[in-house]
Order: sequence, then structure tokens, then C-alpha cells
Amino acid sequence: MTNLFRQGALQGTKPGDAFFIRCDETTTTQDDIHSGVFNIIVGFAPLKPAEFVLIRIQQLAGQTNVSATRGAGVGIKPGVERSEAPGTPREK
Repeated sequence: MTNLFRQGALQGTKPGDAFFIRCDETTTTQDDIHSGVFNIIVGFAPLKPAEFVLIRIQQLAGQTNVSATRGAGVGIKPGVERSEAPGTPREK
């Protein structure tokens, strides 16, 4: 992500404005850990479209799930989730 920022592919004047990667107690609870679940959220602001894109990665024992959400803010837009597969957004 830092390389993309340096190449000018992301918005912002510093890396912290352009992207974040969250992988801590706010994404993965102790119950998740005990269940073999690991959650990562990657957010970035590409030059176009002019909105923040969030990608949620969930590693389950033996498999991985990825979903993406586009929104104007840095929080996850509640209720709408879009998978990497083409199609329309679906309600949770």
C-alpha cells in the first residue's frame, strides 16, 4: 500500500490519509480467536472513484473470505456488503 501511495495511486498527503490496515482487537474478538477466525480490514482511498474502499478479509481455519464495501467514510457502511464476484450489493 505504501508503494501505491508513493506512486500516486491513492489520495492524501500522507500514508495515514491514503490507507489503513486494521488487525487487532477491534476486528478480531477473543471468541473469534478461540474459534479459529482472524479478521483484517484494509481501507484505501484510490484517486478514482473519490470514495474510501474497504476490504474485509476473514481467515477461517482452512479457508478465506473477502468482501469489499465502498463508502464515503472510513467506517464500514452498515448493512451493505459486496463480494469480489461481480454483481449487485447484497444486504447482510
